[in-house]
Amino acid sequence: MYKNINIYSCLALVVYPFVFVGVLTFLFFTCKCNKDVETEDSDLINNENTISEIHEFPSVLIPSELEDPDTRANYLVTHYWDNFDFNDTTYCHLPETTEQAFVNYAEVLLQASENVAISCIGNLLGKAEKEITGYMYSYFLGLAMKYFYNSNSPLRNDYLYILVAEYILQDQKSDEAAKERARFDLSMMMKNRIGEKAADISYTLYSGKTGTLYTIKSPYTLLYLYNPDCNACSEVIAYIRESSLYNKILQQNLLSILALYPDDDTDVWKRSLSDIPLEWVNGYDSKREVVSKLLYDLKAIPVLYLLDEEKNVILKDATVEEIEGFIENKIYLSRK
Repeated sequence: MYKNINIYSCLALVVYPFVFVGVLTFLFFTCKCNKDVETEDSDLINNENTISEIHEFPSVLIPSELEDPDTRANYLVTHYWDNFDFNDTTYCHLPETTEQAFVNYAEVLLQASENVAISCIGNLLGKAEKEITGYMYSYFLGLAMKYFYNSNSPLRNDYLYILVAEYILQDQKSDEAAKERARFDLSMMMKNRIGEKAADISYTLYSGKTGTLYTIKSPYTLLYLYNPDCNACSEVIAYIRESSLYNKILQQNLLSILALYPDDDTDVWKRSLSDIPLEWVNGYDSKREVVSKLLYDLKAIPVLYLLDEEKNVILKDATVEEIEGFIENKIYLSRK
């Protein structure tokens, strides 16, 4: 006779031990897997830290005998990249090292003499161009555009980017599309340069009366190219409205402001007439010459120029704050 076998006893004696072993095995491999992941993450972090440490920017030691600030600045900017490995493209992926180094370099370069700046731009781009893949050269051209040419850059400087554009036109790596872009950028930067006469502009008032920039008679003229739908333009208008200094110099007839809308949607312009103070000259370019003839560089709106009595450019594509500072230091205080 077979004895009756209790199903629960069977589970306890046969199945449960296997389940128990399975759970232990799962836990073992899970813990091991987690440890492996933690180890990999730790190794990755350590590797990144090691890469950053290895790729710290190599600083330049200025000789102690150079005491004159200008001489020290010229030496630093001339030798800034001497110890940098242009063949190591890892630097292109470390903005906290390489891009920061470029920003520091640009700040010193702005203090250097003209001849030194010309030499340094050529030297930097020449070294980058020699890197065989072209990646390093492309990277530094991108930094130059970002900081020397971008309208929102605090280091924007047409003179320095002119040197970059001129270098692109004679390099061996840029394709024809890049060279054509450089030609266009160069042609725009060469217009309305500081110290040169600004291009004349015709304007039409709401009344239909016409005039030109050159017919405005004033010791100083602020040329303000704007778009009514532009938030930054509205901020400029509000800033000037609220500035006691701007208001003083306008009341004293030392400054005239020509606000010019260069686009063709006159309905938008007419709806915003009340946004412009009455004492400004507020017109639109009925002939569309600013755009069609590329009289001014409008890659970013608003555009502000400060001109002297002869309509020579004093400040080009400046901020409203920069113009106010010039007014305070060079115009208003000197006449008190």
